[in-house]
Amino acid sequence: MKTSRVFIVFFVSLFLAVTLDRVLARDLSIINKQVPPALDPSLCQDYARDAVAQNEENLRKQCGFTGPRWQSNFNAHLNWCRNIPNKDFAIVGLERQARAKMLKTCLPPPSLEAFVSERSQISETVTIVGMGFTPNSPNQVIIYFSDLPNQSPRQSGTETTGKDGDFKSIRTFTFIGAPVTCDVNVRTPVKVTATDKTNNSSVSTTVNVSKCGSLR
Repeated sequence: MKTSRVFIVFFVSLFLAVTLDRVLARDLSIINKQVPPALDPSLCQDYARDAVAQNEENLRKQCGFTGPRWQSNFNAHLNWCRNIPNKDFAIVGLERQARAKMLKTCLPPPSLEAFVSERSQISETVTIVGMGFTPNSPNQVIIYFSDLPNQSPRQSGTETTGKDGDFKSIRTFTFIGAPVTCDVNVRTPVKVTATDKTNNSSVSTTVNVSKCGSLR
């Protein structure tokens, strides 16, 4: 009788031990799923640096974005990031993406700069640098030169585009007749107009070229 009781106690103890072990393993698995591993502290430092750089771009381009998202306080962005729970850390990436998306919609006011970049006895090269036009759409930006003697407005050559609506256009002016008949020291203003067909914006500037120059 005593032997039977011993076996019963043994099997009951064994059953309870196995059951408890399974319960503990399950609870530990749940805990591991709920608490992700610690994040690299440098991730928040990288985020804060990016946030400050994005706001500097906002200020430089005069976009006018304001609020806690738009500030150059490194520690403010750093502390905000550090207070985000690990399991919700994807929010940090979404915040960075939101700023980037807003910056893409912001362009500075259209502007032009024109200057004679190269000069020889038979020609002048005029470079026009523009900002604030439709990004990456050179065919949408039309540049005209006018006010040259006996010349109608002419469309410029091909523009090359940069980021954020920047572009550069190069145009060559060639002398009429023999170079000896032209006084390259006498300059005449030429109006340069750039029109963005995408948003119907237009801006003008002036460049001084040789009086005997004409659009080729």
